[in-house]
Amino acid sequence: MDIEKIKKEIELNGSIRNPTWVNRQFSKSRLFLNGVLLTEETFRQFKIAIKVINEVYENQWDIRFHIRLYNYRIIIDINTILILFEEITIRNRDNKTHQIKNLFVGIKLYVSSPEIIKMDSLQGGRSYLTYAEWQSNYFHSHLSMLSGDVGTSLKEVRLSTFCTGSGEINIYMSDINGEGLTEESFMRFAVQLMSLVNYESIEGTPYRYIRNITTRPSSGSVFHLNSYTLSNFKQRVIGHYKAEKIKPPIDIVINSTNLYEIANNENFTKFVYDIPYTATEENTFFCLEDASRNGNFYTIAGIPGYNPPTRNTHTFIFRNESRRVIEIEEPPVLDDTVVEQKIHPTLIEYIKKELEYELNKDKIRQSTIDRYKIDSSDARESVQSDPILVSTDS
Repeated sequence: MDIEKIKKEIELNGSIRNPTWVNRQFSKSRLFLNGVLLTEETFRQFKIAIKVINEVYENQWDIRFHIRLYNYRIIIDINTILILFEEITIRNRDNKTHQIKNLFVGIKLYVSSPEIIKMDSLQGGRSYLTYAEWQSNYFHSHLSMLSGDVGTSLKEVRLSTFCTGSGEINIYMSDINGEGLTEESFMRFAVQLMSLVNYESIEGTPYRYIRNITTRPSSGSVFHLNSYTLSNFKQRVIGHYKAEKIKPPIDIVINSTNLYEIANNENFTKFVYDIPYTATEENTFFCLEDASRNGNFYTIAGIPGYNPPTRNTHTFIFRNESRRVIEIEEPPVLDDTVVEQKIHPTLIEYIKKELEYELNKDKIRQSTIDRYKIDSSDARESVQSDPILVSTDS
């Protein structure tokens, strides 16, 4: 039995919002509310809540639920009433405003003894963020969520507890939990909910402030070299040509000091670049040069600029339609950050000098021997030509 397939069919058909279908599940003792089987009384209260939500929010609500196997039969376990605020303007007492899209508010109900439905918590989340909101960890002024909470593995809208402060909505939630869920008490709560999501209570110290929503480029990650990287690069390049038994495509000339020198031309560039570097080696040897030519080199993807946002391709179903779990606006484009990926110049210069040393090693050794012979011969001649001085010293 494919539980997930059954759940998806119910979501796509909108059955969970169909009174006839829901009544049928209740009559078969299949309807639960957060793990507790609904009775006649609790089912009556639950239907009141749904009636009110439908009147206030019409086509902007849905029900989160799970499909489970209980005593060898399928049950429907209702988890959360989900309300969508597609576009709202948040305002504070200083008349500062900020418009947000796709705010989801979750109302979690539970069964309390004796047969009373109460409110567990009020939750919130987003399925769309601007780049500035993502960088600023802003989901709503009264949500404590972080950008890291909406990663690539998320498969439904992430909800966290809404801070209700000391606002009026707390009175209505207390009435529901104290006197029981009635149409009147739940209507007051549902209407007040609109005020809660549209207001930033700066007098009550919100989690996030509208005034702090901003974009900010990163300072970049500077490329650092060490002796280990230099040695590895030399081994990689020389090892490639030795392993493939390829003659290095380099041009050698004799400079003014009569030593071999590698011409720094197109052939030498091909010599260091025409190697199948792995992704790890590219991250080790290659860098990005700042477009401003300030002399800085940065790690790949570490150029000063805007970091890429989370990419989540998962979808969920809300009111019969498939929606992205989280969609984040693309970052601003900086014209001067279009730079070319290249091997760090110091690595290229290092291997050039190392190869030139190998080419000239015998010449340098012979030159050193010749100089030593000349110096030794001159010293002997100097001693033999001045016997009086030697005698005097003795």
